[in-house]
Amino acid sequence: MTEISSLPIFGGTLARREVESYLKHLSIETIPVNGIRFSPRINSCLRSLQIETLAALLGTRPDRLLGVKNFGRTSLGELQEAIRHFLASAERGETL
Repeated sequence: MTEISSLPIFGGTLARREVESYLKHLSIETIPVNGIRFSPRINSCLRSLQIETLAALLGTRPDRLLGVKNFGRTSLGELQEAIRHFLASAERGETL
């Protein structure tokens, strides 16, 4: 099982294909990011970087997100916590 901390969004080093394999295992590889509850600031950042799917988001390095105007460490922490919650729910098989 993949450790959440090994995902690039958390500073991990998983390759893109490994991220996609992890999401496929959870049957959530095609989930759009607008289907996950994020704050308006986070949604704005994702739109500006044209990140549309969960796979793309999980493969994004934190420094790329932090390069977006008005997106700082607090926003990154909120984003990571929302992802942790979402993935934990998916691993438990809860309806998404």
